Amino acid sequence: MFLKLRWDLSQKAEKVIETALSNARKLIDDVDLQIITYDTYGKGLIKKCGVSPDAFVQMAMQIAYKKDAGQLALTYESSMTRLFRLGRTETVRPVSTASKVFVDELEDPNLSVRDFLKIF
Repeated sequence: MFLKLRWDLSQKAEKVIETALSNARKLIDDVDLQIITYDTYGKGLIKKCGVSPDAFVQMAMQIAYKKDAGQLALTYESSMTRLFRLGRTETVRPVSTASKVFVDELEDPNLSVRDFLKIF
C-alpha cells in the first residue's frame, strides 16, 4: 500500500523550486536535437570490412570534430552516448597519423569506393 506524501513548503522553498524549474526550462529550450535514423548498414558490414564498430565510430567522431572545428586537434574530449539505451560515455581519442590520413582522404571529392576501401 502506498501513502501519498503531503509537503508543507514555505513560500521561500516554493520560490527556490520555481526558480530552479525556470532555469531548467531555459537550459532545455536552448538544446537543439535532431535524430537521424540510418539503417543502410550496421556492425555486420563494418566487421566484414575488417574494422571494429568502435574504431568505425571513433573515425566518425574524428570526422565530425574536424568538420565542426575546421581542423583535427590533439584532443581527449568526452562525447556522450548515454542518452541511448545501454549507452556509455565515449571520448574523441587523440589524433594519430593514421587517423589524420584517413580523415583527410575522406575529404577528397575524387575519392572512389575502391580507393576508399584501400585506406580502410
